[in-house]
Amino acid sequence: MGNSIVKNPRRVYSQQGGGGGTIDGSGTSNQITYWVDSNTVGALTTATYPSLTELSYIKGLTSAIQTQLDNRNTNIFKNNVQTDHTGTTSETLVLSYDVTGKFAANDLLMFASRVLGNATGNNKTVRIKVNTSASLVGASTLATYTFTSTSVLMQRNFWFANSLANIRVMTNTTSLANDGASSFAGTNINTITHDFTGNTFILISCELAVNTDTISIFATELNRKR
Repeated sequence: MGNSIVKNPRRVYSQQGGGGGTIDGSGTSNQITYWVDSNTVGALTTATYPSLTELSYIKGLTSAIQTQLDNRNTNIFKNNVQTDHTGTTSETLVLSYDVTGKFAANDLLMFASRVLGNATGNNKTVRIKVNTSASLVGASTLATYTFTSTSVLMQRNFWFANSLANIRVMTNTTSLANDGASSFAGTNINTITHDFTGNTFILISCELAVNTDTISIFATELNRKR
C-alpha cells in the first residue's frame, strides 16, 4: 500500500502502509508549524512568534539584519529643551550626555546646537568636551565657539580613523561655529585622545565674561554616520 496524506481544516496526518508510523497534530492558518515531538506537529502562536506574513518580510535580504541596523545613520542624542546659563564667569558644565558604547571605528559624528546670547557685546564661550564622567575635571576639548550676541547654529564634525583610542576634530581650541563653512590646512586637524570603548560622556560648558550675561542652548543633537 502506498503513502497517502489526509487533511482536514484542523488536523494533518500521514497514513503509511506496511506498518509505518503516523504524524499527528493540528495547525492554524498563517502560523508557523513546528515539531511538538518526533511524530506530532503544532502551530507557533503569533502572540510570541512571527506569522507567515511577517516571515515573508525578510525575503530578499542578503545579509544579517542586525548588521544592517548597526550600520545605519543613528541619532546618539537629541535635546529640544532650552537650557539657560548665567551667574558665573568660570567655565561651567551646562549639559552632559552619556554616550558609552555608541561608537565604532571610522564613525563620523555630526554635532549641532542652537546657541543664543543676550545682546550685551560681551564675550560668551561654548565648548564641547569629552570625558569619562559628567565632569569638566580632566575633560578634553573637542570644539570651541566664542561670540557676543548673535544667534548661531553651531555645527561641528568629529571622526574616528580606524581606532576608538582617539578622535579627530577641526581646530578644537580656536573659536569656530561651523567647520563646514571654511577650509582648513591639515595642521588645523587635532587628534584628541580618549578611550571611546570605555565610559564616555559628551559635555557642553559655558563661560561668561560678565556674570550677568546669559547663554541659551537648545535644539542640541549628535548624529552618527557609518
